[in-house]
Amino acid sequence: KKIRRHRDVLNREVKGMADNFQLTGPEYAYSGGNSQYTHLAKLWADASIQMANISRANDIRYWHFLQPNQYHIGSKALSEEEQQVAFSDRSPFKTVVEEGYPIFISAGAAIAENNVLFHDLTPLFHAIPESVYEDDCCHLNLRGNQILGEAIGRLIVQDLAKEPHGIGPQAKRDGT
Repeated sequence: KKIRRHRDVLNREVKGMADNFQLTGPEYAYSGGNSQYTHLAKLWADASIQMANISRANDIRYWHFLQPNQYHIGSKALSEEEQQVAFSDRSPFKTVVEEGYPIFISAGAAIAENNVLFHDLTPLFHAIPESVYEDDCCHLNLRGNQILGEAIGRLIVQDLAKEPHGIGPQAKRDGT
């Protein structure tokens, strides 16, 4: 009850600030089609490349993984349970993922071309019959998180094995 009351107060306050530049940032006018997703994917890719550059400059490894989503067409045959709890034609995420994910996947290739360790994990659950999603957004259940974590771990180990002169940026620089 208390959380619901606080949420309602916040919603009323935010509703009055919809035209506040400090809250919403600049307005963008999109020409239609996929122009909004193309713009957002470019911002996303540029941000990832910059995070990788900052990380590299500070001897920090950086990986970028695009997680699976149940609304990405063809990514997974949903179990009966997932069809009940993890999929809704009315979900605000459905259209965004169906239209935007293909563009973000393409942008992922540009991220990788900029010397960023990027991995598209959207097909990860394609052959997994069991339930991995727990809501109609994108969140994974325990089994889904285990599968995702194991895949990320394997990819990190594979990437590290490809590095010459040991592992990590420091090893490359001083030859240790």
